[in-house]
Formats: sequence, C-alpha cells, structure tokens
Amino acid sequence: MTHYIDNVKIEQLGDIKALRYDPNILTVANTITSLTIASSYVTIFIGSVTGQRINLPNATTLQAGHAFRFWNKSSTEVSIRNASGVILTTIQPDDKVETTIRDVSTVDGVWLFESTSAAALALVQSQRTTNVTFATSWADVTIDTTDYESDFAVLEHNDSNRARFDIKESGYYQLSYQFTALETGGARLSSRLYKNNSTVVLGSDRFMEVGTDVLNAVCVTQFNAGDYFTLQLLRTGGTTGTGYANIVVYAIKLGGSKGEKGEPGSGTTLTLKDNGTLVTGTPHATLNFDGGMDVVNDGAGQATVFIIFGRWIAQAASDALSTTTSTTYQQKLRLSTGPIEAGTYRVGWMYDWQITSTNSNFDGRVQLNDTTLLMAHLEEAQDSATGQRHQVSGFAYVTLTAATHNIDIDYRTSNAAATARIQNARLEIWRVN
Repeated sequence: MTHYIDNVKIEQLGDIKALRYDPNILTVANTITSLTIASSYVTIFIGSVTGQRINLPNATTLQAGHAFRFWNKSSTEVSIRNASGVILTTIQPDDKVETTIRDVSTVDGVWLFESTSAAALALVQSQRTTNVTFATSWADVTIDTTDYESDFAVLEHNDSNRARFDIKESGYYQLSYQFTALETGGARLSSRLYKNNSTVVLGSDRFMEVGTDVLNAVCVTQFNAGDYFTLQLLRTGGTTGTGYANIVVYAIKLGGSKGEKGEPGSGTTLTLKDNGTLVTGTPHATLNFDGGMDVVNDGAGQATVFIIFGRWIAQAASDALSTTTSTTYQQKLRLSTGPIEAGTYRVGWMYDWQITSTNSNFDGRVQLNDTTLLMAHLEEAQDSATGQRHQVSGFAYVTLTAATHNIDIDYRTSNAAATARIQNARLEIWRVN
C-alpha cells in the first residue's frame, strides 16, 4: 500500500511504514532532551523510560519527510510530546507509532501520526489556550492547540484554519465542547457547533445569562466525507462576554472501519501421517473419529485422541491358598478400579477350588459393588476331594458409570464339616466401548 502526504511518498511493508529504508536506530532509556536527525529515517526503541515521557525538541535539522518510528518495549504506556509539552500521541506497551515531518519547521504542530499496531479509535481533541471575547454576531473560535489526533486520514484539526475540524470519512461522530464563560451587563452568551458553515449541530446549542457559568454540550451527528464543523460564540445585549482559556473541543468517530480482507485459507490444512508416512490424499480439511475412538479436551487448547478398546485396564491377583469352614461368603480377592470413565467394560475372573468332602458343595461368586451378581458357582467334588483341584473362569460385559467400582471373588462351604479351599484367584477389567 502507498500513501501520499503533502506529495511525500510513504511505502507500507506489512505494518511498518517508512519514507526510506535508511534506518538510524536509537535505544532510549531516559527522556530525550536533544535530538539531531542526520538520517531521513529514525527508529527509536523505548526501553525503560523515566517518567514514561519522550520529548521531541524542535530543531532546524528536522526536514520535510523525516520520519520516526517509536516502538514502546516498556511495560507501561509512554507519551510523546513536542518541545512545548503538548502530548502528540500515547503509545501502549508493544505498540509502534509512525511519525512523519510535514514541512521544514521549528514550531509546534508539524507532526503527523499513524499507528502501525492494532486499529485505533479515530479521535481528535484540541483546546484554545487563551481567553476569547464573545462577538455580537456568530463567530468561529480559533482553537490553537491540538492535544490528540489519532488518525488524520479520518478526522483532522485543520492546520491552516485552526477553527475547523475536518471530516475525512463518512459516519456517525460524537462531538463535545466545554469551557467557563463570564457575562457582564445583562448579556446573553450563546455557543453552538456549526456544520459546513450552514447548519447547527442538533443538541449543541447552549446559552447563559447570569455571571459565571459553564457552557458545554455532548451530541452525536452524522457527517459525510468532506464535511467540517466549528465552535461558534455569540453575545446578545449587555456589555461584554468572555470565554476563559482551556476551551476544549473533541470529536470521536463512532464504530470503526472494516479492515482489509485476509488471505483465504486453502480449505485443506490437516496433514496426517501414519507412523511417519503421509496418509494418501493429505492434507485434509476434516478429521473424523469413528469406531472405538474418542476425543477428550485437556484444556489450554489441547485435545487428546485415544482408542477406547483396552483403556482403563486394571487387574488383581491372589495366588496363596485360602480356606474356610464358614457357610457365609468370605472375600478372597477385591479389584478396586479407581475413578474410571463411563462406558462398557469387560470383567474377567478365574480361580482354583477344592472341597474336603465329596458330600459338600464349594460355593463361589463374582460380585460388582457388593450388589450385582456377575457369576454364581456351586459344585460338589466327584471323588477324592482333597486330592483334586478344579478351575473356574469366565467374563461378563457391564455398563459402568464414571466412578470407582469394586469387583470381588467370594467363596464358602455348604457344610461346616467340610473345608472350602481357593487359590490362584484372578480379576481383570478393561473398557471395550
């Protein structure tokens, strides 16, 4: 993009605007008290600035087209002022601001500003620093000082006619003015904002009739590009009327302008690899998860894709021989899952059993959470009970909630005269869906 300011060509490269690429780099740690520009382009990096202020002194070596770029690398905002102490702009941490000299001058008000960081609100604030006398017919007020002017391409305090505020971009604007006035001799003092020297801005007209008072207004109006407005004063009757110094006028463009359209995406940005080898057809626009896979948000912009089958696997074992003559179930082995995800799980079990009498039964069972029976086993040894070892195994699919669950193998004898024996007990669990 190319800009022309008073026939000076400024090239834009990304968010950096420069007259020439002839950098003279200065690193600033304290307030600048003097600065002579030997090069036509200067970049100033602001580090730790005492008082958060950069002073730009007027000097005959500041020529037309000379440019500064300020880059605020400090952690606080920095104000830039001219030699008279007028705030020219304020830079937030990490912001960049471009400054171009309009003409050869040693007086205030020759600076132009354009932000090269995020788009700023277009506004201007100016003030008259001396008293003004009310005339007996409507008259424009000359405003001698510009405090802020964030985007002169949208809204500008006119440099040639200091009573005018020029509108460069159509839209709605909020306008305001305020000052203290004194009337004597029974005068009526009136004020208003006047558009294009033809129309009163609705809501801006005010008047006073007694002693000292404040004349102020805040209003919204619509402008077209090329419009302008002024502050006007009038005395009706009486002897005299005075508007005291520090008459402030400001304007803000409401809303903002649409930025340039960004580069379109390709639509296929996901590159997929299988063990380091590109998947056929990559890159892809969409990645679907199907058939035993799930995605969990881990927070901080991270998601984890995992295979469901076999997840949350756990096991428990007790190989030692255990015996009982109780006809009440005794716990041989417990598997506690710890917190697990909701889903369908496979629960498997196995154990070896004996009973000391061929006339008695060995009773075994597998229970979930001490309430749900997964397996019941009742069996009598056929012969030579003490010399035989029998094995039981199996599995079940269960739907579990997201919680901690307990799975037990219990056993007992059907006859207190016979001893039930159990060993090599196993429990296992894993998710299947």
